[in-house]
Amino acid sequence: MTLRARATWRHKDLLDKGGISSVEIIHSVLGQIPKCESSIRAFITPRDELEVVFEAEQVDLRRKLGETIGVLAELPVAGKDNICTKGLRNSYTSKILSNIVPPYAATIGRRVRVADGIILGKTGMDEFAMGSSTENSAMAVTDNPHDLSGVPGATSGDSAAAVAGNETIFAIGSIAGGSIRQPASFCGLVGFKPTYGRVPRYGLIAYGSSLDQIGPLPKTVADAAMSFSMIGGHDPLDSTSLPNPVPDCASGSPPRQAFYRRPAGVLWSWLGSGGARLRRKPPGPFEAAAHDFSTRCLTKCDPMRPPPIIAGRTKVFQGLPSRSRLVTSVANEEVPLRLAKNTEATIHQAQ
Repeated sequence: MTLRARATWRHKDLLDKGGISSVEIIHSVLGQIPKCESSIRAFITPRDELEVVFEAEQVDLRRKLGETIGVLAELPVAGKDNICTKGLRNSYTSKILSNIVPPYAATIGRRVRVADGIILGKTGMDEFAMGSSTENSAMAVTDNPHDLSGVPGATSGDSAAAVAGNETIFAIGSIAGGSIRQPASFCGLVGFKPTYGRVPRYGLIAYGSSLDQIGPLPKTVADAAMSFSMIGGHDPLDSTSLPNPVPDCASGSPPRQAFYRRPAGVLWSWLGSGGARLRRKPPGPFEAAAHDFSTRCLTKCDPMRPPPIIAGRTKVFQGLPSRSRLVTSVANEEVPLRLAKNTEATIHQAQ
C-alpha cells in the first residue's frame, strides 16, 4: 500500500515509531495531485508546494529534537472552500468572490495547525454550498475518483474526492443536511456529522447558520474519532458552541466486537434514485463491501439478497432492537431474512 493510500491513524503510528517522515508523506500526495486533478478536479486553490514541504521539514526537525507533536502528526489536510484560511483565497467557488483572501483563520483551521496538520489547499464545492452533487460550481465540476462518470456527492464532494483519490490523507468538510455523509458514502469514506455546537463554526461562511456544522472526511472510523477529539470543543468566538468537554474518542482500541453485534443491512430500495449520474447499479466494490460486512456481523440480515420492491408499500424489520429498526419498501408477502445462529427475523406490516 502506498503512503498516500494509508489511513490517518496508520500514518501517525508509523511517524511515532520513526518508520517514515512527514516529508515522505507530503511528497507522496503532492505527486498524486497532478496525476488526478486533470480528471477529478477537487482542488481549486492549492498552496505553494515549497511552503508545504518546508512546513513538513520543520515538524520533522521538531520530532528529531524530541518535541511533542500534535495529534495530526504532520499529516496533509485539505479544507473546504467555505472555511476561512488566513492568507489563502476563499472564493466559496463563486466568481463573485473569486478574489477574496480572508484576513483571519477559522477556528477549525487554527486547531488543525495547533495539531500539526499541514494544510494542502482548498477544495471546491457547489457554489455557495447550494447543491447536492458538486455539479454547481462556478470553477469546475468534480468527478468521483472511483468512477469518473459519476458524482462525488453533495457540497463536500470535492473534499471527499480528494481523500478518495489519495490527493490528501484527510479533509475537512461542512454539512447542513447531508453534505458530509453523502459524499463519504459515494466515495467510500467515513462521514461524521457532529452534534450541533460540538465543533466551532467561527470562520465558516454560512449557508444556514442554524444547520451548518463542520466535520471530518477521513478513511476510517478510528480516524474520525481522532479528528473529532482534535477539532471539537468550546470556542468563545462561536455563540452556538457547546461548553461541554469533548471526550477523547481516539483513546484505546476501537470497540469492534460491540459494533459488529448490531443488526445491519442494505436498504436496496433507496439505491438507484436521483439524477442521471446518480441512478446507477451499485458497483462491484459496493456489493463486495456489503458481503464482507455481512460476514463480520454476529447478528445480521443478508444484504446480498434485496427483497422484491413495490413503491409505496412500507414495511418494517421487526424483532430487532428498537434503535435499529430498518424501514424499506417491499412486496405484500412476508420476506424472511437469514440471521446468524440460524435464527430468523421476518418483515411485518408496520403498525
